[in-house]
Amino acid sequence: MPSDWAGKTVLVTGASRGIGKACAVLFAEQGADLILASRSKADLESTATSIAKEDQKVLVVPTDVTEPAQVNHLFQKINEEFGGLDVLVNNAGRSMSGSVEEIDLEKIEFLFRLNFLAPLRCIQQAIPLMREQGGGHIINVSSIAGKRGVPFYGSYCASKAALNGLTESLRVELKNTGIK
Repeated sequence: MPSDWAGKTVLVTGASRGIGKACAVLFAEQGADLILASRSKADLESTATSIAKEDQKVLVVPTDVTEPAQVNHLFQKINEEFGGLDVLVNNAGRSMSGSVEEIDLEKIEFLFRLNFLAPLRCIQQAIPLMREQGGGHIINVSSIAGKRGVPFYGSYCASKAALNGLTESLRVELKNTGIK
């Protein structure tokens, strides 16, 4: 029985390990073509080698999603190689611990760039591609910590709460567009 993902083009950020790698493996098993993005080229190539099948295309694009120019390059490569995008999995992210009183503001700014602004930037690049082809899926990987505060993880909770709010707003904004 064919999969709903067979022949679809899927971008996974943070694809070199953990949840991102697991997502890439599952989409590959379902026959999707993949774009794997993370900072580590060696880890991405290892993931690509382990999941690629003969009739699948797997593109490795080392990308720091906190850098706008690198995200632009990533989507340029997607357009050149695939001409569209069916699924965006915004998975790249990081946790951070520390008391709200003492956490370094520069570290919080980086956390928000990674956990909130980077997914937003990818969404803004993906939507026109998906609109052009009549639909797609955007998956933002969040955490229960985005729904409830956790002591000494306030900055992480706040970054995931921001992502959750963005995701809910986007869901309503894209209603009836074919983009889910």
